[in-house]
Amino acid sequence: MTPPLCRTFIPAPGWPANKGTIRGQILDASGNPVTGINVIARNISNPFYDCTSTSPDRFPKGEAGPDGSFVMNGLTPGASYVLYVDQLMNGGFSVPRPIVLPGPEEYWNGPMESGNGLTDDRCAWSPVPAPAGSPSRST
Repeated sequence: MTPPLCRTFIPAPGWPANKGTIRGQILDASGNPVTGINVIARNISNPFYDCTSTSPDRFPKGEAGPDGSFVMNGLTPGASYVLYVDQLMNGGFSVPRPIVLPGPEEYWNGPMESGNGLTDDRCAWSPVPAPAGSPSRST
């Protein structure tokens, strides 16, 4: 028998509470929400096999409008992740307007994050924990 080409994902009981979650918000230097970019999370201990990405405001919020927020569920509980933003290619996600970033990828570096692309060390990063049942929050 040939296996199906598509499989339906049915979460196990307790999901996503029993998995790691990271919530965040992408803002520009003026504090305005940023949408139309790719937010990537990579497990520091397993970066090539435990990673995910999403786009802020990928899911419509109706009249509330975009606020630059994102949620990543299904992460390894207790693991630490590196977060960074990257350019979206046209057709890469179902977002209305991918934006052009003013430079290359930039890692989130916690309290050292200035929001200024000219002075930020783009290669500096801070780990973001992904605890089960209690989402980590980064902005």
